[in-house]
Amino acid sequence: MDLMHIKGVGEKVQESFYQAGIYSVEDLLSYYPYRYQVLEPQELIDAQEDVVIGINATISDLPKIFYLRKNFSILRFTAEASGKKMKVVLFNRAYLKTHMSIGKEIFMIGKYEAKKNTFTANEIKFSPLKETKIVPIYHMIKGIKKQTFEKIMANAFQEVTDFPELLPQEVLKKHSFLSKKESLQQVHFPNEMDLTLLARNRMIYEELFEFMFKIEYLKHLKEQEVGIAKQVDQKKIKAFLSSLPFFLTKDQEKGILDGLKDLTSPKRMNRLLLGDVGSGKTIVATTLMYANFLAGY
Repeated sequence: MDLMHIKGVGEKVQESFYQAGIYSVEDLLSYYPYRYQVLEPQELIDAQEDVVIGINATISDLPKIFYLRKNFSILRFTAEASGKKMKVVLFNRAYLKTHMSIGKEIFMIGKYEAKKNTFTANEIKFSPLKETKIVPIYHMIKGIKKQTFEKIMANAFQEVTDFPELLPQEVLKKHSFLSKKESLQQVHFPNEMDLTLLARNRMIYEELFEFMFKIEYLKHLKEQEVGIAKQVDQKKIKAFLSSLPFFLTKDQEKGILDGLKDLTSPKRMNRLLLGDVGSGKTIVATTLMYANFLAGY
């Protein structure tokens, strides 16, 4: 489905998505959060030094903005939480001032310093939090604000009516996986961390399944291609190996035999020779290069 079908996506937003490699609604739904933030309302009295907490508070006075330099601002105001007033500080959030008013209930995330009675906020939500909330955190896309992205993601999920299953039914049953729709819903709109982890595992499995399926398919296509069956002088190969000042290991011998089998068959060779440093990869490769030379190539 085209991105322009989603409410909130105009030409500029679409271009930003294109720059990020997102060309369809399906691509967007496959753009997963890289982590989750668990927001839980706490009491100010429970705040510990240098520990990030979230608290509900009420704005007590109008915020003021101070500029230390051109691109560095401080937003300050007083807020009340748990019957106690405190100073609140935010850095480089001057644009939030227009959303603030006396008596406004907010939810603040940050650290509280009891000695200075100051709350240094990292983030402010303009509504109180009544219960624990799981927030997906995405790598943000240049040109698209966080709130805009979240609305577009929600609209995209509503637009899609068909969520085709890539995994076979026997795999879904074997691992007790959630459905594709349930998994995407839990990944992007989590309401329970245990379910979200199950959903993430399911999507990771699907991604690996699809990758391996493609690899096997490419392998199958290669096996259908006719290569050159080379004539190799086996006696000269044996003479070469006998001239070495060491004996080959069983794994080295197997690597050479497998390679010779490929070279002398009409199937194209497609192998990876893997081994630790000093395990003898070079002698295996050299022997096969010599075999190729003996065959006139």
